[in-house]
Amino acid sequence: MFLKTLSYFDNVKSRSMDTDQMKQFFFDYDEIIKKYESSNAKKENYSFNIFSISKHGSQLENFHSDVISEILNPDGKHGEKSLPASEFLNYLNQFFRANIDLKDFENLCVYREIGKIDIILLDKISNKAIIIENKINGAPDMDDQLTRYHDWCVNNDYEVKSIVYLTLSGEKTAPQITSNNQIKPINICAFSNTQYDIVNGWIKPLIEKCSSNYTKSFLNQYKLLLKYLGHDKMKNEYYSKFYDLADDMSTLKKIDALKILSDDIPAFRMDKFVLE
Repeated sequence: MFLKTLSYFDNVKSRSMDTDQMKQFFFDYDEIIKKYESSNAKKENYSFNIFSISKHGSQLENFHSDVISEILNPDGKHGEKSLPASEFLNYLNQFFRANIDLKDFENLCVYREIGKIDIILLDKISNKAIIIENKINGAPDMDDQLTRYHDWCVNNDYEVKSIVYLTLSGEKTAPQITSNNQIKPINICAFSNTQYDIVNGWIKPLIEKCSSNYTKSFLNQYKLLLKYLGHDKMKNEYYSKFYDLADDMSTLKKIDALKILSDDIPAFRMDKFVLE
C-alpha cells in the first residue's frame, strides 16, 4: 500500500511539482494552517459559556440586541446604573473619535425597536440620540435602513450624535446616510481580537469597574460568547483562504496525495522497522 502511495505521489510530482515547488507549496499553506489551528484552539477555550451551550438562543436575530440594550440600560437589572452606558460612550470617543458629550446623555433612556431601530439611546432633556444597528448575526441591510432611522429621529426632534454599525468581526461596513452626509456611521466589531472591538474596548474594562459580582459574571459570559463566535468566523475565513489557494485541480491533487502520504506514515514506519 505504501509503495502504491509513493508511486501515485511521484506521478503527481513529476507532472506538476519539483522539490522547490513542493517547498513553496508547503510555505503557501503554512501560515493559513497555523492561524486556523490557533483560532480553532482559542474557539474551544471560549466554548464553555452559558450562552453557547444552547446554539438556539445566541443565533436568534434579537438575541444580541436584547443583551446589549440591557447592559446599556441605566435601569437594567445589572444594578450598575449609568456605568455601562458611560463606558460605551467613552469607548466610542476614545477609539472612533465620536465626539459625544457625556453631558448630553445624563438622562439616558435605552429602547428597543422604536422606529424599528435595533437599539436607540435617547436623552429626552437634551434631545440627543445614538442609533445602534446590530448585524452580529449577519442580517442583511434593508434599503435606506440607516437613513430611515436617522430621519425618524430628526422627525421626532432628536439630534443624532452618532450611528453605530455593529458586526461580528468587521465583515461589512455601514451604508451612507443619504439624507445627511455629515453623519458618518461608525463601524465597530463585536470581536476581531483588536483593542477596537467591543470585547476589548468596552466589555473588559467595564467588568473591571463593575461592583456587582453577578454583573461581572454575566458580562464575562457574554464576552466569552463573542470571542467564541468571532473565532468561529475567523476559522471560516481561513477555510475560504485555503479554498482560494486550492481552487484548481492540480493543487487539489497535490493535497490529496499529501493526505494519502500522511495516512500511510504508520505503515512506512512499520516497513522501515522490519527492514532495519
